[in-house]
Amino acid sequence: MLFQAQFPNEVTAFVTPQMIVSVKKNCTSSSSDIQFGSDLENAFYNVTAIKNLTAEVTLPSEVYKNLKNDTKSLFAAIWNTSLFQDSSRTKVIDGLVFGVVIQNAVVTNLSKPVVLKFNPRAPLVNAHLKCVFWSQGSNDIGVWNQTGCNTLVENNSVVCSCTHLTYFAVLMAPHQTVDSNNKQILTYITSVGCGISAFFMTVVILVHPMFVKKPSFRQSWFIHLNLAGALLLLNVGFLCSAAIPAILNISWLCTTTGLALHFSLICSFTWMALEAFQMFLLIWRPFTTYIKRYTLKVCLVGWGVPALIVLTIVAVNKNFYGPMQNDICWITNQSVQYSSVTGYYALVFIFTTVVFIAVVYKILQIKLASNSKVKRECNICMFIATFLGFTCLIGTTWGLGFFLIGSQNLPVQYLFTVLNSFQGFFLFIWICCQWNKGVTSSEDVKLESDTTHVYANKLPDGQVSDVP
Repeated sequence: MLFQAQFPNEVTAFVTPQMIVSVKKNCTSSSSDIQFGSDLENAFYNVTAIKNLTAEVTLPSEVYKNLKNDTKSLFAAIWNTSLFQDSSRTKVIDGLVFGVVIQNAVVTNLSKPVVLKFNPRAPLVNAHLKCVFWSQGSNDIGVWNQTGCNTLVENNSVVCSCTHLTYFAVLMAPHQTVDSNNKQILTYITSVGCGISAFFMTVVILVHPMFVKKPSFRQSWFIHLNLAGALLLLNVGFLCSAAIPAILNISWLCTTTGLALHFSLICSFTWMALEAFQMFLLIWRPFTTYIKRYTLKVCLVGWGVPALIVLTIVAVNKNFYGPMQNDICWITNQSVQYSSVTGYYALVFIFTTVVFIAVVYKILQIKLASNSKVKRECNICMFIATFLGFTCLIGTTWGLGFFLIGSQNLPVQYLFTVLNSFQGFFLFIWICCQWNKGVTSSEDVKLESDTTHVYANKLPDGQVSDVP
């Protein structure tokens, strides 16, 4: 019908809520390649889910050989994949299908391919993409076929080169080396772990007045309380983003969810670093440390630094937050993700690891000073428990993620999933154990009577150690 209509302009565009069509006439008059495309974000003006979408098609001049004058070319971008459902329910990237049709012509076996360049709205991270065309079968059933099409991914763009004209799409499947059963198990573990962690972090926050009754517990408890709050936000944010598909279809809500998830994650990393800092103060400077307005300063660092990072990203481009191909609202820009998540945690990991080594060295130095064999054996057990507790407290287990960059090691995936999704539960157990022992988590390395004399001469008579 569009080919039979008469248009006053050389290029005419038609827009509907689920389709944009560009018709170009007088194509046979050109001896060179013809290029045309659409700014899909502006074209789909009433589809808020489309952001930063562009596509363009380059047709070789070979297409128009032996065709009549005034032959029209049609380029369609269709936002309705229900028209192209195959039996396997393959996922089409961004839900878009592109069609290239020449009036009264069937174009196949081109020596120079048709080139379709597509810039998706989300970063192409750990995704296996392939360009395909729609092959219509009988009974309105078709399949996606990649015969004659090559795929090239560069600079977050997908370039499809095909030797024929029809309806094209880009299919996406994440790089996976695990089978569907393991993937389902990992997803289940993550959901259950985040739910349990969120519950116990809520318990910690609700019962915190009981913990602060002990003056010796207040300082470290304040750090624990804020870490619990950050982990609670992280677990709830992840569960909401992953478990409520409707969020993905509401642009502003998905952006807000991704922002909140990013904020809570780097807040958690920051409070883990502050736990390490608190641990260093208590082990290496137990009697001489005084920091004025300490709680206010750690709050500014623990919540202020992540807020500054997130607000800076939003100020640069709020579209850096949105839906990802794995159906979660998150950071859509790969560079932002690597710098503000991977890079940020790398700094935290280096700091916490250095502090951890220094603390372990000090613990061993003190424990080995014990003259009693019984005490020494007991100290070994306490040291192992302390080691595991500190590892949970400062988030060392998140470092397993470095082993998953560029690969999908199944045992590491299980370790990473279990240890980090249940981190809130482990933190709850740690706090309860320290409460029962009557010491703070960072003061787990309690100096026995036969080692306290090492520091006794540092205090004037009657002075009490305090780290405000």
